[in-house]
Amino acid sequence: QPATGTFGNSGVGVVRGPGLKNFSLSIQKYFPLTEKYRLEFRGEMYNLTNTPIFQGPVRSVASATFGELTSAQGERNIQLGLKFYF
Repeated sequence: QPATGTFGNSGVGVVRGPGLKNFSLSIQKYFPLTEKYRLEFRGEMYNLTNTPIFQGPVRSVASATFGELTSAQGERNIQLGLKFYF
């Protein structure tokens, strides 16, 4: 056992955070108008399943929240685009 107030002898990389799962999707469709002109419609969805991406645990031993997951990111984002080729 390490003495009180010391860090011990753990190696580097022994603290692991939660895994990362992310699913993104992009779809597009071309609409020919004439031989020369066409229209492209595109939809892009990032983090389609809306799964949260948790930050790593707090690693400061002196912190009251040591080892806790205190924040997350990764909300769903959807964007649509329309492009005219000439």
